[in-house]
Amino acid sequence: MADPENPLRLAGIIAGVLVSKLGDWQPQPEEPELVTRCRHHLYRLQTIQQVTNGVTMGGAAQILSLGTNHSASVSTVPPNYPELVEEFRDLLRAIAVERTEAGRTVVIAIDEVDRLGADTEALAFLREIKAILGVPLVQYLISVAEDVGAAFVRRGLPHRDATDSSLDDIIHVQPSTLTDSRAILAKRSQTLKEPHILLAHALSGGILRDLLRYGLQLRETQDKTQSYELTDISRQLILEELAETFAGFRTLLSKQQWTHDTNSILASFRTLSSYSHDPCPCVEVDVLRTLDHFVFHAYGARPAPAGDSSHRPPDEAEISSSARQLIDEASTYAYFSLTLLDIFSKDGLERRTQQAAEHGQDGDP
Repeated sequence: MADPENPLRLAGIIAGVLVSKLGDWQPQPEEPELVTRCRHHLYRLQTIQQVTNGVTMGGAAQILSLGTNHSASVSTVPPNYPELVEEFRDLLRAIAVERTEAGRTVVIAIDEVDRLGADTEALAFLREIKAILGVPLVQYLISVAEDVGAAFVRRGLPHRDATDSSLDDIIHVQPSTLTDSRAILAKRSQTLKEPHILLAHALSGGILRDLLRYGLQLRETQDKTQSYELTDISRQLILEELAETFAGFRTLLSKQQWTHDTNSILASFRTLSSYSHDPCPCVEVDVLRTLDHFVFHAYGARPAPAGDSSHRPPDEAEISSSARQLIDEASTYAYFSLTLLDIFSKDGLERRTQQAAEHGQDGDP
């Protein structure tokens, strides 16, 4: 360690490391011109800069007096609308030309316009952005929920609106058919066979988001239980969904006004939720009996004539209309779940499906 040559050796090692690092160094690529233009355009939308400079010189009484001042301020400012639109269209044209030469397509997606509110707000927004539509080689994809989008498809009835002159085409995304669901889930998992796909499709009603969610739940249930028996998996999945749904209904119903005579309704929801949270086959008989009673014999099954409370049980006469609607919805969902349990949680689904197919269209899954 006391060798006098060590400093020289150390310097040589450091120099070698630096040279090797220098060989790997590469200059950073220059930022594309369009990226720079986009950055400047965004910055200009957000801010305006004001810079002032001045020089002051002293009078005769102050010898060698010289001073300078400099001030700058940055503040937001609303841009000039016509100028803003024209600059943005020029920028889009430049981007589209470059992307088209590279064999690509420029698509600007505006998602969930319905989040703005009612159809009037959505149409007002469409009128606002109409000025930037129609740029050559640039396509816009605008999505809106079906309830708000109904106003988009009237096509000039009773009068022309923004959709008639702004949109080239309107495409309805319908719920998937069983064939579509089968193709979608087949790409997601190899363990989901035809009966499982039937179950996921029935639970989701063909709505893609729910279809993928139920497909994932089926796979997780298979991995957790290490079982592929449809009777067990369907019972567990349907009852879990039923328990969560009834818990939500009970939360909504608890906000209503109840009396000593009508609070048994909340108790029935609690009973159904507790049964559904335990999908063990040992309680299946109790679950089915409770569901059957709730659907066909309890609060939502026998509507009395309008304005006539004499045909209702005493505890029903005091139920408000909003609570009645929630109970009817829960009863309908329970009926739906009971139907799915009758179909999927019993043995011989394939045999029963073949027998149903003999009845033609009425027996189609």
